[in-house]
Amino acid sequence: MILVTGATGFIGTHTVRALRAAGLPVRALVRSTSNTQEMHALGAELVSGDLSEPATLTAACRGVSQIVHLVGIIREIPSQVTFERVHTEGTRVLIEAARAAGVEQFVYISAIGARPEAPARYHQTKWAAEQLVRTSGIRRWTILRPSVVFGPGDEFINLLANDLVKTPPFIPLIGGGTSRLQPVWVKDLAEVIRRVLTSPVADGRTIEIGGSEQMTLKAILETIAGYLGVRKPEVSVPVALLKPAVALGAAIAPQLLPITPDQLTMLGEDNITNERFWEQDFSMQPVRLAEGIKEYLRV
Repeated sequence: MILVTGATGFIGTHTVRALRAAGLPVRALVRSTSNTQEMHALGAELVSGDLSEPATLTAACRGVSQIVHLVGIIREIPSQVTFERVHTEGTRVLIEAARAAGVEQFVYISAIGARPEAPARYHQTKWAAEQLVRTSGIRRWTILRPSVVFGPGDEFINLLANDLVKTPPFIPLIGGGTSRLQPVWVKDLAEVIRRVLTSPVADGRTIEIGGSEQMTLKAILETIAGYLGVRKPEVSVPVALLKPAVALGAAIAPQLLPITPDQLTMLGEDNITNERFWEQDFSMQPVRLAEGIKEYLRV
């Protein structure tokens, strides 16, 4: 039995689809407020639980041999839902329950850029969670670090399309649009996760995963605009100019901000890798951004 946390989320839904399509048994950890209709349709076993309630994880891990830990947030709710609570503490309590249940394999989805001295707290807390996995004592573990993930239901490409391409009178290039990213097709990532669960090739490894193209933010925005048929001037917006405005917005009405201070910080650095894990180990060819967005962006 494979326990998938964050099963009803963006990456989680595609992962459960890939696992069930391969005939693998899946137990989906869901919250009481989760929409479980697709999990039911896919034939996943459902178990109610929450990483903030350790007692619920005992039942969730019972009889489980493998865990795919996908729970993560990109936006905090101050004093309620924080990176530390979700990424670090949530991983800690899940590992404790996994060890008690005798789980044999733990796959954690982190992010390129995770490191102890990262400028963004998102990356700092992902690193702390990685360290918990490495020192967990669980016999088989793998940490996957994807770049930005795109696909049906994503937040990143949809946010760029709606808030930076469609809505403004010009296309704002944050920091000149020079930061580089390596977009990963969500279905490719889900397939990598499936293969990691069924092969020892990634055991004990921390693996960075990037798509087939290293693209500047400017190139990504131009790809989206080209597909949508949007023709607008591009205007470079210095990060130094945006930081005070975003910080003020975060203090007054964070729920209305299209981008958070932490996200702005992350956009100020490259998010790429030169590793070719899935090509070398699994002979996979990642889907390009221009091809993938045709499946879900609305013109």
